[in-house]
Amino acid sequence: MVLTFFIGASMVYGAGQSSTNYTMKVDVFDGGGGWGSSANYGLSHATGQSTPIGYSEGSSYRMYAGYWYEAIIPVTIFVILHKDGAIWSSDTGWEMGTPPYYPGSDYARDLEFSGSTYHILHRDGAICDSTPAWNLRTPPYYPGSDYAVNLEITESGEQVVLHRDGAIWYSDTGWELSTPPYYPGSDYARALELRADASYVVLHKEGAVYDSASGWVMSTPPYYASSAWVVDMKLETGGYVLLHKDGALWSTAEGWVLTTPPYYASSDYARALELVGSRYIILHKHGAIYDSFDNWIITTPPYYPGNEYARDLEMQ
Repeated sequence: MVLTFFIGASMVYGAGQSSTNYTMKVDVFDGGGGWGSSANYGLSHATGQSTPIGYSEGSSYRMYAGYWYEAIIPVTIFVILHKDGAIWSSDTGWEMGTPPYYPGSDYARDLEFSGSTYHILHRDGAICDSTPAWNLRTPPYYPGSDYAVNLEITESGEQVVLHRDGAIWYSDTGWELSTPPYYPGSDYARALELRADASYVVLHKEGAVYDSASGWVMSTPPYYASSAWVVDMKLETGGYVLLHKDGALWSTAEGWVLTTPPYYASSDYARALELVGSRYIILHKHGAIYDSFDNWIITTPPYYPGNEYARDLEMQ
């Protein structure tokens, strides 16, 4: 989402009118030309004449070269997935229609967007799309199985589901059951990330990473055998960023980030991670959001102390 506003520069200002009770000053914006942009904003054509106006003045005003610019500023929208399938958006609030919301079901495992369409992963592998609702074909849907842990959507629209044992299902080609990364009965896989070149990365619950491009990464850190400390992963240039359940971050580039916030030892609060450049956002299990730019967001909604409802976080 973007927020549009206008910036004026080189103002025209009044020579002044007055009475015994007030002094009047008139500011005027006018003229300008040109167009420009950067990675963070766009500038539209200037309003008014195409070249700066020359200096002139009258009995009530003076004016000189004015410009209008339209600045387009990104506005972050946070979207939280409830474990029962409801969706909260910082833009529109709660969406609690059925589907996808089924109170008390605890079925929802992951949330993804493709454009304005959302996709919710059921623990049994079914996928609820905002249009046209449930996809119940087998595979990937296996009633009663509770195997699915992560959903990704490729740029071409292909749906990719991660099995908790490391197998991967592709909507275009079916199951990938090779070892690695598939280890039947292991229950090790916690997250999946895809690259544009079709390589992928699977996160082990103990902090190891299986990279299809290079194999297992099992150095310590971030790998700590029998620890089950990691809850989410995102890719960074040349490596990975892992989220500890207590809010600490481990980065290939930076190592451990153990400052408070967001790290609270033995808290087991963190549920999801999002990265935007150097900015990171962490979802609390009670719906609070830690933003490294803005600190904690603890308004209600989405924050409900003591209610462990929050399952996943996305940004639009």
